Parts: sequence; structure tokens; C-alpha cells
Amino acid sequence: MQKLLPILSIFFLLIAAKPDSESEGVEIGEQIWMSENLSVTSFRNGDPLKYCWNAEEWLKAIKNKRPAYTYYDFDPKNGVTHGCIYNYYVVHDKRPLPPKGWRVPRFEDLKKLNSVSPYLAYFLRSKGNQKDGDGLWANKNYAFEEEQDKFGFDALPSGQLIALKSSGIVEFMGMGSKVSWWTESKGQNTKKLQQCWTLQQNFGEMNLEIGHTSQLYSGHYVRCIKKN
Repeated sequence: MQKLLPILSIFFLLIAAKPDSESEGVEIGEQIWMSENLSVTSFRNGDPLKYCWNAEEWLKAIKNKRPAYTYYDFDPKNGVTHGCIYNYYVVHDKRPLPPKGWRVPRFEDLKKLNSVSPYLAYFLRSKGNQKDGDGLWANKNYAFEEEQDKFGFDALPSGQLIALKSSGIVEFMGMGSKVSWWTESKGQNTKKLQQCWTLQQNFGEMNLEIGHTSQLYSGHYVRCIKKN
């Protein structure tokens, strides 16, 4: 079965992935962002990333400092809608990950993005909710409903991966209520942490946060920004 899982992941990824030339962008302020999470399984030069189909493989890749990816709940079918979850070593490898013309955002990019509007979190999230059966967000959001996803950013509540080195536990959390993405930037106050950004919904409230994450054991998505 373990030998079959990597084969299944390739099958589902072929359905979901788009060629580099078809990568779409949406304009937000003075920036252009991808309209979906990255789903590539190799660096731009063709070198493959390690595919992790269970917790043991994820922790092993971290221990060996190997760039790796997986899918939410280790289920390749989730990659069709949500893209790949990457480890720290993917976004900090010297080999570029995004398609030509794109890059992983930096802290400065996020500050500029956040300055577009105080209601940006509402404008980035995908439309609809689970209650009404017209979207993936768990909670119904009444505020700014008519302007949700006004830029076409289509931020789905894809969740994140959290792993604990001490216990060896790997957990997926937040599907339906949040999504988190990597940045290239180190933590400003502590270099042992990595900066990430998170879009999260708490019932009727949306928040866009730029915070810190574990460099090694966390897994996040990647949303690229267009190079100048």
C-alpha cells in the first residue's frame, strides 16, 4: 500500500496541476498574486521534492533536512482543490520553487498587501460557506459578504500542518476556518522562527495575520507573488 500511495499522489496532481505558462495572477493594489495555492512537486529545474504520505515520512524528511511536500490529511485528493503543503526546506532551498516569473513573498510584500484596505481579509477569502452549501468556509460571514473575493484571490480555508518534535505527533488543523502560507523572511525578533501569514475566520470575523511558525516541523501552503 505504501508503494501505491506515491503513485496515487502523482495521478491526482496531474489532474490539479497547471503548466507554468497557465499560472494566473490577480491584481491587488500594485501587486500581482497567484489566484491559487502552489501545487508543484519539483523545483523549477526539475529536481523532485520528497513526497511524504504519512507522519513518519514527514518527520524523517525534516530530520534529514530534505525539501518535502504532502497534502492535507496526507490525502492526495485534497491537493486537487487546495494545493501542496510544503516544509521549511522547500522555501529556503537555493533552487527556485515557483514557476518562472513568480516568487515566494517576503515580509515587505505582506506589509504592502495589508495596506490596501483595513478590510482586506474579507476581500481575499473565497466566496460562500458550508452552511449555505455554496463554499468551503465553515462559518457564515455576514459582514462585507457582497465584496468577498473582490480581487479574485480565492483564499480557500485549506488549513495547515503542525508537528511536534518531542512527541512525534503530526496534526492537520484549520480546514474550513483558516489557511496559512510560507514567506521567505525570518522572524524579526528571533531568527529561530520563520514568518508566515494566515487568513482565519472566527464566526463572523475575518483576520489576516503575519506571524511566526516553527522553521522545521510546520507545514504551510505557498501563494506566490509576481516578480517586478
